[in-house]
Amino acid sequence: MTATSARTATPARPAASRHRTALRTTALALVTALALGACGDSGRLSGSTATASAASDGGTPPVAMNPIAELDPEVWNVTDYDGILGVAMIGGTDTPLQWEADGVDDETLQATREELARFVSGAFFKPDKYRKTDDAGDLAELITVVPSVWTDGVREQWADGQRRFWVMELAPEYRVIGTPRANIGWYRDDTTDVHRILFGGTIAYGVIDTRTGETGMVAVQVGITATPATTTNGTTPTEAVGTSVLSGVDWCATDEAGGLIVPAIGPSQEATDAQRMLGVAVIAKPEVNAYSVLHDRTGPLAGNTDTNVYCD
Repeated sequence: MTATSARTATPARPAASRHRTALRTTALALVTALALGACGDSGRLSGSTATASAASDGGTPPVAMNPIAELDPEVWNVTDYDGILGVAMIGGTDTPLQWEADGVDDETLQATREELARFVSGAFFKPDKYRKTDDAGDLAELITVVPSVWTDGVREQWADGQRRFWVMELAPEYRVIGTPRANIGWYRDDTTDVHRILFGGTIAYGVIDTRTGETGMVAVQVGITATPATTTNGTTPTEAVGTSVLSGVDWCATDEAGGLIVPAIGPSQEATDAQRMLGVAVIAKPEVNAYSVLHDRTGPLAGNTDTNVYCD
């Protein structure tokens, strides 16, 4: 997906426009896709009830309750790498024995899942980690967690101003409250000649403006289609296609912050509307199932123009 990183490139009320190169985005909700083969061929590409303090006008800092603290823990039950891997893989019509006969054994499946879980947890579950380094340091940290088939593409996308699509780091005036919480799923896909693993999930964050104490939510929805290596191929996955969608974001302010994410929170009607639609369209319906991962032009991975704030 190509991001609308420059303010002039962001339409006031964008339609579901896409640019299909190594990375694809809709200006409306940040849809990212990156697909790189093992040989470099390019294609498409839980939280606690913790509180946070915000500086006010010289008085006692207000205490903000985490907006995602009341999410159903049975639905939003993943908070870290181990939790991601703890979700069982379902679906598919071929038996595991058939996958193994085709060269995809349990060890390779697990290694592929670990690669994807390392990326998702490292990029989206640890927002404070990226506050400790500068832009170059952020990229170096990200490179350590992305699947190897994505390394070159990530560097290119980062240099092109697309960092917002790869890591969750808020602009300096904002903080994540407590721990992100996620609803995720793993799926087997054998609808093509190649066995694939699908990952789909929604990650929610409670966020606060440390200057005013105003709070709200941000969410990122992720879908990944990955091809495990066969027992003779080595590095796994050999190919992976990812899509991510951001909601609860002030798009122009994020542009002005150099891609550091500015939440759409505050007293404006636009921010209020975006937060309401985020709750209705994303938080209340967090599942990103196998069909949604495979058909990302519709459903949750297509994005929603009403969940973000755009340029005037």
